[in-house]
Amino acid sequence: MVSALLYTTKRNEHPRKEKELVQQVDLEPLWVTYDEARRLFGLSRTTLWRLLRQDRIRGARVGRSVRLEAQSIQDYLQKQAEAFD
Repeated sequence: MVSALLYTTKRNEHPRKEKELVQQVDLEPLWVTYDEARRLFGLSRTTLWRLLRQDRIRGARVGRSVRLEAQSIQDYLQKQAEAFD
């Protein structure tokens, strides 16, 4: 999870002057790297790669790197948990 701090400045003030904190929000990443997915979901890189190749989770190539859709991993784990019961 990523926290973002939202600030505001008064009109016609220099941006480096003191800012007022408006809100802090927690953001869930939509697309994650293999390492981030490993930490978030506890799955190995090999397992993530295999699930991606079997079209069980979604991924996208960005340049030379790969991003995995976090929601598709959550959905896969939820289906596995339901099948386990």
